[in-house]
Order: sequence, then C-alpha cells, then structure tokens
Amino acid sequence: MHTNMIRLLCYVAVLINAQSTEITLDKSTSTCLNDTDCDVSESTNDSVGTTTQEIETSQTVPDDISKDKNLSVKITSPLPDTTSSKPFTSSAKPFVGRPQNREDNCHCDLTMSSCDINCCCDVDCNDLNVTELFACKDYRPKVYDTRYCWDENYIQDNKTRYLLEKLRDNLFCIVHDNLPPVYSIGYDPIISNRTTLDEIVRKNKKSRFKWEQSAIHVPLQFNSETPYRHGDNIWKIQNGFIKQLELPQTGFTGICSFKKALKYLEEWSDSCMQISLENQNVQLFAETFNNFTIIASPVLYNDSNFKLNNQTCPRTICVPVKSYYCLGSWNLCKNESTPTGKCNKGTCTNIVRSVRYVFAHNGIKGMNALDVYLKIGNASQGFYQKFEVFYKWFRDDQSKVFHLSGNPGYILGKPIIIGELITNKTNTADYSYVNIDKTDYFLSLPVSRVDGQCDKERRYAVNFGEDLKLSCKIHHETRNFTIKSCIDLQKLIIEAMLKKILFNVSEVDQHRTYVAKWNYLRSNNTDDWLKIIFDRMPQTVVTAQIVDDQLICSGLVTSLRIDIVHRRLSEPQTVDNYKILGIGITFSEESDIYWIKCDTKNCADLLVVDIVSYVIFHDVSRPSKYFFAEGPNLDITLPQDFFYPFINNAPITQESHLLALCTFLALIITY
Repeated sequence: MHTNMIRLLCYVAVLINAQSTEITLDKSTSTCLNDTDCDVSESTNDSVGTTTQEIETSQTVPDDISKDKNLSVKITSPLPDTTSSKPFTSSAKPFVGRPQNREDNCHCDLTMSSCDINCCCDVDCNDLNVTELFACKDYRPKVYDTRYCWDENYIQDNKTRYLLEKLRDNLFCIVHDNLPPVYSIGYDPIISNRTTLDEIVRKNKKSRFKWEQSAIHVPLQFNSETPYRHGDNIWKIQNGFIKQLELPQTGFTGICSFKKALKYLEEWSDSCMQISLENQNVQLFAETFNNFTIIASPVLYNDSNFKLNNQTCPRTICVPVKSYYCLGSWNLCKNESTPTGKCNKGTCTNIVRSVRYVFAHNGIKGMNALDVYLKIGNASQGFYQKFEVFYKWFRDDQSKVFHLSGNPGYILGKPIIIGELITNKTNTADYSYVNIDKTDYFLSLPVSRVDGQCDKERRYAVNFGEDLKLSCKIHHETRNFTIKSCIDLQKLIIEAMLKKILFNVSEVDQHRTYVAKWNYLRSNNTDDWLKIIFDRMPQTVVTAQIVDDQLICSGLVTSLRIDIVHRRLSEPQTVDNYKILGIGITFSEESDIYWIKCDTKNCADLLVVDIVSYVIFHDVSRPSKYFFAEGPNLDITLPQDFFYPFINNAPITQESHLLALCTFLALIITY
C-alpha cells in the first residue's frame, strides 16, 4: 500500500513539473497541414500513449523536421495553477463532449443532429449536395506558420483533452494569404486494380490547369458547370469537337448563307434556298444533319470520367441521333438507311429537302432523345430547304397531348381549331359531340410552292387576328377536253380551298365541320363550338366549249372569303383573349376561264387556274362600362316647434337672423 502511495505522489509531481515546461515544436510533425484529407491509421491506444509520453517526459521535437524552430508552445494541466503569475498569450482548452463520428474543429457546426447552413464540414450535411446548395466557407486551419496572426493545429493525432496553441510575441502578423495549400504528409494509397485507380481519380481534386486530357476539343464558350436552361445553346460532339448545334438559315437574299444556333426549349422553323447543287455543298446531304451525338446536359459531361480513361462517351451523356427518312411526306417515314445522295452536273438525287428535329427532354435534367426526320428527294434546280425544331417532354404520353391556341380564349397569332360533328343514335336519344383529329385540327388554306403551284402537302394555318390573301395555281392535264374535264377541274379547286370540309356534301347544311368558340375545352359537346355558315354550295355542273383554238370552262368558282366575327373577353383583364361569335365562308361568282388549245398531234392540254383565298376578322367588342349605384336620399323632418327655443324672447333683429340661419341649414341638409 505504501508503494502505491509513493507512485501516486511521484506521478502528481511529474504533472506539476510539466505545467511550467516549455517545449520547442515544429509544424511539420503534424499529421496533415491545412486540410482534413488525412489518413489516420494508427490506433487510438497508440496515439494516446505517444501523447502521454510527450507530456510526461517534456521531450523536444528534433530540429531536422522543423521549419520554424522558434515556435513556443505551452502545455497546461487541467489542475488549477495558483503559483504562476506570468500572463499567457493563450492556453490549452479541453475538448467539450465531442460526439462520435463528428469532424474535429468544425467551428460552424453549432446544431446537433441538424445540418447548419453554409457549414460544409458538418457531417449532418453529408446526404446533401452542399457544393451547389451552400456558399461554403473555409473554416479549416491554414498553413502552420508563426508569421500568421492566428492558427490552430494538431502536433500529431491528438486524442488527449488538450489542444496545442501558438504563442506569438512578434509585432506584425499575416491576417490572410492566397497561397495554395501545402501538404507534408506521405499518403500512399494501395492501388491494386483498375477499379481502385478510377475511384481515386474520380475523387481527386481537379487540376487547376486548363488543358484537356482527352481527344475531345472543348470550346471556351462551353459551360460545363450549369445544366441546360431555356435559351441556352445546344451542344453536339462531332468528329472529336464539341460544337453548337446549328441549322442553315435564310440570309439577306433568301439563300442559305446564315446559320441558326438552336436554343434549348425554343421551337423554330425557317426555309432558305439552296442554289449550289454540287457535292461540295454539305447542306444537301443527310450526314450533315444526323452524323453526331447530342450532349444530354453539360453538367453530366463535366461530372463524367470517360474523358480521362479514353473511353467511349456513354449514351446517357452523349445522346445518339435516331434518324427517319421520309419520301415525299412526313407520314411516310422509316427508320432505315437511305441511298447515298450525290450531285452530277447540276442534278442531285437523294438529297435533303426538309429537316425536322424533335427533342425529347426532361427539363433541367437535360435531353433524353433526338429524332431527326429527313425528307428525301431529287432536284435539278434551286429549291427551298425547310427546317423545323420541336420539343416534347419525355414523360408525356403524346397520344394525350393537345396544343391549345389560348386559355380561356384565343390569343392573337394562334391557329383556329376545327372539329367534326359526330352523332350517336340510340333507342332512347341521339347524342352529338365534336371530335378533334389530333393530326389535323387547324383551319387551313392552300399555299403555293416555289413554282407557284398549290402545295399538296403543306397548307397555311389560319391564325387568329391575321387577315390574309393567299394565291396559288391548280394544274389539270387532259388529252381529251370535255365537260368532264371542267367538272374535274372544279372539284380540284374546291378540294384545294376547303380540303375535306365539303367532301361528299351536296347541300350547305349537310357539312359537319365546326369551329371552336374558344380554347377552354373541358368537354367536346356542341355548346363550345360553332358551325361554319356557307353562303351557297358551289355547283359542280359546269359547261365546256371549244371555240376556234380556245378551251372554255364556264361557271367555275375560283375564290372564297372567310369572315370571322369575334369579341374580346372581359376576363382575365391581364391577357388579351378572344371568343369567336360566328364564321362564314363566301364563294366568288362563277366565271369563265380560257386556255389556248395545243396544236400538235397527241399533245396534252394543261388547264391552269389561279385560286385566291381571303380571311377577314371583324372585332365587335364594346368598351366596358361600369355602373355605380346612386347615393341614398335623406328625408329629414323636423318638428313644428323645433326653432321655438331659438326665437322665443329674442329681439326682432336677432329673430330674423336666426330664421335666415335655420333656413340656410335646412337647405344644406335637404340637398
């Protein structure tokens, strides 16, 4: 027992002696400087034992591993110091209840079991993307140097209750610097396979130098830090270069001399003339419009490591193009290869006449697919090349998607919606509703091609509020001019002007085409639709004559006018919305058309007719009037002797004054 008591007293004496012992230490003995990327592999028991040994023996760190030998450090005991009167610049502070698995010296972590805002070292924020969510501040210690005003470091992996702090006695000190971090620790991770190597490369900090480590050339305008947003340029990878996705655009003379950079979520259409029918004109061939991949999102491209590993860009990052080749119509498209296009002496075969891009996107997450539709054809002279760009949500069921022209009413410049009346007859009652063909539900008129003929595929959609005059030519070829030739010509004219509205209709009231009053289409009943009113039904019975060398068709109708009556909706007041009140179609008067008969043997007569279409909008809106209720009438009745106290026993002069005053007050109250 005496032996144990002697050992305890000796131990206490050693601790008291260590209280006033100065130790010269060096910053390089710390496990890691100015960072927390330290690999602490020693056990807790070893670290505690080493620290205890230093405190008990008061050893001095060797000078050969120290950069600053003048660093003075005091180690203080938790026992009360009643003998020392020398003031300390700073002293050791014991740890206060550090929870397990929390990062040491995270000064901004002030809330337990909750993520502190802008505290990126808080372990409670590990499940969040703090680098994008917070404005992170560096709360970690800087490089250990006596020239700095304040710094706090660990001499080694300190598991004791004490922190080591610098004592400074110089006059000036460095508050802040912009030097890069310095590491003096030897970190040798074990890399035994490719998986470990890729993981280390991915987690390692990016080089501050800007040269590219892959064969893909990145332009300076490419911003890989932010995702696609509305109006951003769309990027493609083609032949090892990242480029903006562009399409030809009309220039000052109508020729395809400019380029249009496609913007994210912005639909676009245009046409320009191709006059150079040569193999050197790459805009004529399909490879120009589909031989590339689309970057789904710049952020995904930045976060990927395929560039470092010389791997092929994955499909989730570089979206491949799916091509459809169409022959003459967008409805006749196939996902298969097409013969290679070529040009020879001004005549080109299998060249691209129209391009349609359809992007499937998922908002800020980027694009999922790109479908390219190429209308293939031949050309022997200059032609207009057409381009269209559309966007659709990847998550949408396209069979249910329907584009309105405004809500609740029509918006200026939007197409007018039409539908067909369907009647279901049952034993009890008849039920009628209006059906909308989602492939063709706009009121449209014929439009001319480059050569002036009416385009059989493309039509001009009538936009609300847009007065029009359109003209094109109908060609009808015949080798035996008879009355049937004139009848067939009249049918071609009516079909071109009204498409299928009057198909197989002999009476005006028999047609079943309706126009939507407005676009608030919650139901398809007939209350929200208007029937088109015709002035008469064009007669298909016409006469044909041959007079000398002229061919004559009498009674042809070659023009129409569409009158649309509408008014402005009063609500909502912040948006201009309109409601259609009525629509009528008026045909022109019958006329006689003449042609010169061909004079060669077995020749064919070409009957050419100009058809003209007019659209006129009539606004019958009235100014809004507001009516306010009139103020209430006040009928005040006073007793007969109300003024008696005022005039009783008063002089005659005062009595007259009081009567005048009371009369004046009564008049004011009355009016």
